Amino acid sequence: MNYTRIWTKNYGTLMLKRAQGKLPEMESSKNVSKILGKVISKKNKILDVGCGVGHYYISLKKRIKLDFEYVGIDVIGEYVKKAKILFKDEKNVKFSKGDIYEIPFQKNSFDIVMCNNFLHNLPSIAKPISELLRVSKKYVLIRTLVGERSFRIQEVRNSKWDVKSKTYPAREFKDNGEPTEYNFFNIYSKDYLKSLILRNVPNASYKFVFDISFNPKAIINSAKKEGKLQNATTIID
Repeated sequence: MNYTRIWTKNYGTLMLKRAQGKLPEMESSKNVSKILGKVISKKNKILDVGCGVGHYYISLKKRIKLDFEYVGIDVIGEYVKKAKILFKDEKNVKFSKGDIYEIPFQKNSFDIVMCNNFLHNLPSIAKPISELLRVSKKYVLIRTLVGERSFRIQEVRNSKWDVKSKTYPAREFKDNGEPTEYNFFNIYSKDYLKSLILRNVPNASYKFVFDISFNPKAIINSAKKEGKLQNATTIID
């Protein structure tokens, strides 16, 4: 399947402001930092796959008092460039361009590997999950949409609301009913995710944790303040 990853200036600016501390932390990054704080050991190496501009690092640094090494990779070069500038004086922090379908590190390179709010945007997750497990020594934290059943969800795009789209509203769908441009917001069943984990690591220990610790008001207030935002996601040709 051919696909093109894109980024939008608005979304990149939003992440940058969070990383700079000009906007509040994401509720998801707060929770991730709390979870990792319970399992991390001194001098552990953390890989953040789909790191954006490093906004999750801010939450980790704030709540984890042990020394740790952080490496962030993202397929969007512009994000990586901004992250390198922003965190150039941070010790033990590195950023590089990298694709989740072929993570540029050797097996067991990191103590902890995390991937947040990204897998549901991909056309397939079998190889990405295999890669996340491959480069981890011990822990993999995946934050994504999970249900009792799987759903393949497409958000259909048009040029009226998406500045990157070249599709007029009247052309959202082809004559055969297929969308002209779309991105994924897939939900995966626990059984499917379990099968992918055990396919790669037969003796793996795993658990599903439902995030109910977030502050809904903080999310609503952020949405009101920032207005309609674009998503950094996957566009299908």
